[in-house]
Amino acid sequence: MNHIVGNIDIKTERLLLRQLKESDLEGFFKIFSDPTVVKNYICEGLQSKESVKVFLHKTYEYSKENSCYFWVIEFNSKMIGFINLCDHVETFSRCEVGFCINEDYRGKGYASEALSGVLNFLTNIVGYNKVSAAHFKDNTASGNVMKKANMTYEGERKSEVFYQGKFIDCEYYYYLKDN
Repeated sequence: MNHIVGNIDIKTERLLLRQLKESDLEGFFKIFSDPTVVKNYICEGLQSKESVKVFLHKTYEYSKENSCYFWVIEFNSKMIGFINLCDHVETFSRCEVGFCINEDYRGKGYASEALSGVLNFLTNIVGYNKVSAAHFKDNTASGNVMKKANMTYEGERKSEVFYQGKFIDCEYYYYLKDN
């Protein structure tokens, strides 16, 4: 792997994927306060400004290490979401990413554009062979984002996650370096 220590900015046609800033607190608080996000993204305990502040501080510190990437998605100088590497197994040259977009910016192609930029970075710059992403089965919008970013449906995993008191099925997608 050709890891880059800390985060490197990624520019796409309309977006800047950049490192966290203290000024992002309000944007993250808005995202984590959205009932749709709470339903579809594991973020229990992040519904107060103080808990989001602690999360962002820990994430910032953690993302300064190599092999850990976390980007704020910015459009027209405004924070609209985030995307991150949430798991990796270097021995097998694979990793998994996750993403979330502010409700005011959904359905405009920003998530798939950000995901495409990160897939390119992780496979062509860092050198991962396989990048995966998953979504709760009934969150089909996230599956559509993955398809638009040229990820391939891999399959469903039953009772993959225990969240909000129940087991949830997840659907997985992948992207190979040679795509």
